[in-house]
Amino acid sequence: MVRYILHAALLVSSFYLFYKLFLEKETFFRLNRGLLAGCIVLAFGLPALTIPSGWSLWNETPSLPLAVIENSRSTPETAGAEAETGLQAAPLENPAGPSARTSIPTERVRPEGIEGSLSGTVMAEPAQSVSAPARKPLIRFSALQILTFIYLAGLAVFGLNFFVQLGLLMYMRISRPAIRDGRYRIVELGENQSPYSFWNNIFINPARYDWDTFNQILQHEKIHVAQRHSLDILLAELMVIIQWFNPFAWMYRKAVENNLEFLTDDSMLATGAHKQTYQMSLLKVCAPQLPLNLTTNYNQSILKRRIVMMNSKKSSVGSGWKYFILVPLVGLSVLTLNAVRTTAQPAPVPDTELTVPELPAIPPVKFEKLRLEDVTPAPFAEKSGEWRAWTKDGELCLEIGSGSNGSRWHNWVISDCYPKSAFTGLTPGAAEFKMIREAGTMVFTGKFDGNEGEGKFSFTESSEFRSYLAQEGFTGLEDETMLHLFLADINKAWFAYLKQNGYTRISDEELRAAAIHGVTLPYLKEALPAFQAAGLKGLDLRDLIQFQIHDVTPAYVREMKDLGYKDFSAEEIVEASIHDVNPEYIRSLKAAGYGNLPMETLVQFSIHDVNADYVKALDDAGFRKLTPEEIVQFSIHDVNADFIKGLKSAGMGDMSAEEVVQYAIHDVDPAFINSLKKAGFSDLTRDEIVQLAIHGVDTDYMNGLKAAGLQGLDVETITQFAIHDVDAEYIKALQQAGIKNLGTEEIVQFAIHDVDASFVKALQQSGITDLSNDDIVELAIHGVDADFVKDLRAAGFDKMSADEIAQLAIHDVDADYIKELRDLGLKLSLDEAVQASIHDIQPALIKDLQSLGYKNMGIDEVVQLGIHDVDGRYIRSLNDLGFKDIPVDLLVQCRIHDLSASDIREMRSKGKENLTLEQYLEQKLEHESDWYRSRKKQE
Repeated sequence: MVRYILHAALLVSSFYLFYKLFLEKETFFRLNRGLLAGCIVLAFGLPALTIPSGWSLWNETPSLPLAVIENSRSTPETAGAEAETGLQAAPLENPAGPSARTSIPTERVRPEGIEGSLSGTVMAEPAQSVSAPARKPLIRFSALQILTFIYLAGLAVFGLNFFVQLGLLMYMRISRPAIRDGRYRIVELGENQSPYSFWNNIFINPARYDWDTFNQILQHEKIHVAQRHSLDILLAELMVIIQWFNPFAWMYRKAVENNLEFLTDDSMLATGAHKQTYQMSLLKVCAPQLPLNLTTNYNQSILKRRIVMMNSKKSSVGSGWKYFILVPLVGLSVLTLNAVRTTAQPAPVPDTELTVPELPAIPPVKFEKLRLEDVTPAPFAEKSGEWRAWTKDGELCLEIGSGSNGSRWHNWVISDCYPKSAFTGLTPGAAEFKMIREAGTMVFTGKFDGNEGEGKFSFTESSEFRSYLAQEGFTGLEDETMLHLFLADINKAWFAYLKQNGYTRISDEELRAAAIHGVTLPYLKEALPAFQAAGLKGLDLRDLIQFQIHDVTPAYVREMKDLGYKDFSAEEIVEASIHDVNPEYIRSLKAAGYGNLPMETLVQFSIHDVNADYVKALDDAGFRKLTPEEIVQFSIHDVNADFIKGLKSAGMGDMSAEEVVQYAIHDVDPAFINSLKKAGFSDLTRDEIVQLAIHGVDTDYMNGLKAAGLQGLDVETITQFAIHDVDAEYIKALQQAGIKNLGTEEIVQFAIHDVDASFVKALQQSGITDLSNDDIVELAIHGVDADFVKDLRAAGFDKMSADEIAQLAIHDVDADYIKELRDLGLKLSLDEAVQASIHDIQPALIKDLQSLGYKNMGIDEVVQLGIHDVDGRYIRSLNDLGFKDIPVDLLVQCRIHDLSASDIREMRSKGKENLTLEQYLEQKLEHESDWYRSRKKQE
C-alpha cells in the first residue's frame, strides 16, 4: 500500500507541475478540464499496472544468486514437533568423506554446480521448536508502521470531513426554502454567503443582489449544473482525501476549481452575456463566508485572474503541442516507476544527466534447507547387478551397478570402500563372498585376479529389519532406500544413538538422505560431539546431512571461530563452505586491509571472485579504502586495475568509485575517450562523455553528421540527435526532399514528430506548396498526412493553407464529416466546418431537426442550436403543447432561460392559458424577478 500511495503522490505532483508550467495560461478550458480529470484517474490507475520486465528502464544492480531461505530448523530440542522441514542438497562431483557415495546416471550428466543448485527459492515448512517459556515481548512499532498509522488517521479525518460536508449540503437542501426552475432547484440562503451550486441545486441569497446581478449569477451557476462540474469537484475532493499529506494534491484541487470557473466564464460570454456587465457582477459578489469544498461557487477568490483570462487573447492552435508532452511523461513514469512482472535487467540511464545509483548494501545471506528428494541418485529397482572391486590401502573398494551385459556404464552405479572385515568368504580367487548387515545380505559371485575382481551380485533385504523400521514408523520404504540403508550400515544402533541424543523424529526423506550421504554411525559418534564442542549446538539431522554434503568439518568450524566468527548458524557455515570461504581466504583479505568482514560480505566477495590479489591491484591503481559494496560493484562490472589505469592515461584522473562503475556499465574505455578527442571533443565533461556513450555516439556517427553539412555541433545537440535517431542518412534524405537550411532545433523537432523525407514528399505531392518547416511539424503533430489533404481537396477545399488544414485536423474535421453535412444541404466554409465540429454538430442532429421542419437552416443557426442543447426532443416537447414552427432565435432564448414544457404546464394550471411561447418566456422571467424582489423586500 505504501508503494502505491507514494507512486500516486509522485504522479499527482508531476501532473500538477505539468499543468502549472504548460497549460494554466491556455484558454482551452474544456480540454484542460478533461485533462485534469483524466490525470487524476491516471494517477491512481497507473500504479496498479505491472509491465513486462523488458520495458522497465529501472537500472537495478544484479542481486546475488543466493536462495532466500527460512531460518527455522528442527533440532534435537524440538523433538515431538509435528512440522517437518523439506531439505534439498546439491549433488557433488566429489563427495566428501571416505564413506560418501555418488549416483551416476547412464548418460553421465554432470551434476549442477553449487550455485546453480541454490539459485531457486524453495519454501520450507517451519519446524516447531520446544523451548523454555519466553517473556512476553514488548510491542514495538517500526517507523513505517508509525507513518502508516498517521496516514490512516489522516485518511479517516478527511474522509469524515467529506461526509460531514455532504450531510450539511443535504440538510440545507431539505431545510431551506426553494423553487424549481426546470431541472434546477434554487435554494434560498439566509446567510451572508457567496452563491454556489452542487449537483442540480443552486444556493443563493437573493436579498443581497440587484435583479441584473442576481440573473447573471443564476445563469453562471446554471452553467455549472448543466456541465456537471460537481463531478470534477467530487473527483478532486476524493483525490485530496487519499493524498491529504501531499501539498501538490491540494494545489491540484484548486487548479480544478479555477479551471471550472474559467470554463464557466467563457461559456457565459459565449451565450451573449456582455463582458463588462458580467465582470461587474463578479465584483459585486463579495462575501467573507466561504462555501463548502464540495461546491462550485461564485466567489471572488481568483477574481483578478478570471477577469484577466476573459480579456486575454485566445490560445492559438500552434500551442496545442504542449498537450502532447503529457504522453511521453506518462510513458516515462510507467517505464520507470511501475512494478515489473519479472526482475528487469539493468538499462541505460535515459535522462541527459549522469545519474549514478547508490551502490546497494550487501543483503544478508540466507538460504533454505534443500529438499531431500532432490539429493537422491537416479532411481533404481533392481536387487541384482554387476560388481567390480579393487584393493586400496588395505580396504576393498567396491563398485556396483545395474545395466545390460557388456556395458561398462550402468543405469546406476554406487561406489565406496569398505574394510575387508565387512565381508565373509573373501579370499584370493574366491568365487563367492558376502556382506551381511542388519538391513540385509549382498552376495557377490565372480572371481578375483590379483587385486581386482568382478562379477555379479544380488541383494536380499532383511525382513526382520524392515519390521523394525515399521515399528519405528518407517512404512512403505522403497527397495532402493533399503539398499542405501544396507550400504551405509544403518542399523538399530544408529537409531539408538540418535534417540540418545534427542533425535526422536526422523522422516523417510531424512533417513534416505542420511544413508546416501554417509551420515553413518561412526560419523555421528565422531562429528556430533565435535561440533557441539566447537560451539554448534542444537544441530538437527538435516544440518548434519548438509555438513556431509558440503564438507563442513568440526575443524573448519573451529578455525572459523578462531578467526572471530562465533555466532554463525548452521546455514551460514554451509553457505561459507559452498563458496570456498575458508580461513586462508579470510586471512588473505585481512592482510589486504579487509579484516573482520561480516560473513555475508565474505560470501559476496567469493561469489564475485574478489580476492586479496584483486583488492591489492585496485589499491595500486589508486582506489584505496573502498567499501565492500564498491568492491563488489567493481567486480560485477569487470572493473580491474588495467581498466582504471587506462582511464587515467586517457585523462580521467581523480575518479570516484561511482564514476568508474558508470564508465564500465556504459563501455567508456580509453579507446572511446581517445576517439572523441580525435573528433575534436577534447574538453568534454565526464557527464557528457557518459551521455555520448549511453546514446551510442561514436566517431563514425559524428563524422557522418559533418559530412551532411552539420559542422561545429556541441555535445548537447549531438546527444539530442542521437536520442531521436537523427543520423547523416536522415538529414541527407530531408535535404534531397527540398528541406534545406534546417536548424538543429528544427531537425530535432522533425525527428520527434516522425517527419522524414517520405512524409515531406507526400505532402508536397498532395498539392500543398510553400510549406515552412514549422508548417510541416504542425501538420505532423496533428496527424495530417497526404491522404488527409487529398481527401479534403476531393471534397472541394482546393485552396487551403497549412494552418487551415491543421485546424481541421485538430477538430476532427475530415472529408467524410464535410460530405455528410453537405449531403444534408449545408454549405460549409472551412471556418464553419471547424465551428460545427467544435460544438459537436452531428449529422444525426441535423436530420432530426429537418424532420421537424427546420430544413433551410444555415450552419450558424445549427451551431447556435447545438451550443444551447436545443435538440429534437426539446422541440417536440414544445410542439406537443401546440407551439409549431418555432423560430430558431426563440428556441435559443427559451433554452438559455430554461423554459421547459413542465414550466408551461405549471403556468397553464394556474390559469395562464392561450399565451404565445414568447409570453410564457416573459412570464417565467417575470416570475423569477418577482421571487427575487420578494426576497429582497423580506431582507
